[in-house]
Amino acid sequence: MELLCKRKIRRVFPDRQEEFEDLVVIEHEMKLYLNGNLFNVFYCSPKDLEELVRGYLFTSKAIKSNSDVLSIEFLNNNSEVYVVTKPSLGADFSNNIQRSIKKDLFKAENIIQLSTKFTTASDAFMNTGGIHSVAICSDNEILHFYEDIGRHNAMDKMIGYAIINDLKLSELFLLTSGRIPLEIVKKVSITKIPLLVSRSAPTDQGINLAKNSRLQLVGFSRHGRFNIYHDEGLIILP
Repeated sequence: MELLCKRKIRRVFPDRQEEFEDLVVIEHEMKLYLNGNLFNVFYCSPKDLEELVRGYLFTSKAIKSNSDVLSIEFLNNNSEVYVVTKPSLGADFSNNIQRSIKKDLFKAENIIQLSTKFTTASDAFMNTGGIHSVAICSDNEILHFYEDIGRHNAMDKMIGYAIINDLKLSELFLLTSGRIPLEIVKKVSITKIPLLVSRSAPTDQGINLAKNSRLQLVGFSRHGRFNIYHDEGLIILP
């Protein structure tokens, strides 16, 4: 499904105006029904919706693993999705995550290089400026990439992909284009991902939760540099 569409616009300058067709991002509404009840309404990009749903259910603690989903069905041009899960789920399991901290796991120079590559990886962003991206990376490679109009949705898509494919998250890190507020750190903190890197800024509450969760937090990773806001010794520094 396409992420972009064309709309006629008028561009105005101090001395003239011009009309042309511009690319804009598509916003899709999708209702999620969990075990027969309305659970959430997404306003999202109309692509990679199964990863979005599974990742959202995991980060909202409605499931503990991908295998807890018994069935998932998209209807009415993907405007509705019906999910059935195993019974007796939904307990708070975030405190049970045992984050394995391996020192010197990632090289600073590689994070900088991957951040530069990440910046130009989204054609949708380059054409519209209206979309967020998340990538999951090894020390020297972007392994997979998702994008969405919402930074929360993009993160859920990536986490959904990770649990579907049973990735070894303790040796990988996430790159994101968006800010790092509390809600984004919450999503990552219930996984075994040890490092979150953003091109943008964290909030104070995001930093506090990262410290409590032992999640190394990096912001402003762009223009050949980055800032460490919480350090767990994961990065080999120059």
